Amino acid sequence: MLIACHDKGEIRKLTLDLKFKFEMKNLGVAKRILGIDIKRDRRNGTLTLSQSGYLKKIVQLFDMDYCKPITTPIPPHFKMYTVKGELSKDEEA
Repeated sequence: MLIACHDKGEIRKLTLDLKFKFEMKNLGVAKRILGIDIKRDRRNGTLTLSQSGYLKKIVQLFDMDYCKPITTPIPPHFKMYTVKGELSKDEEA
């Protein structure tokens, strides 16, 4: 299970509640889950998710190593944000 939250206190509280009901251990900071690589840049406040390693395995599995590649369907500059409540006029644009 992966637990993510902006408030470390909430993570600790949830972890204690779960440990009370289930046997579990903390494996530390997640670097990969479900074939998705997770990279953090705490200085810049960014989180990058990548499935490039998984996709390379799938391409090799189906013997498509030499197929013509295409660009990603989502532009690399696309940014995702957490939304709480209604969006402001600036955020809607």
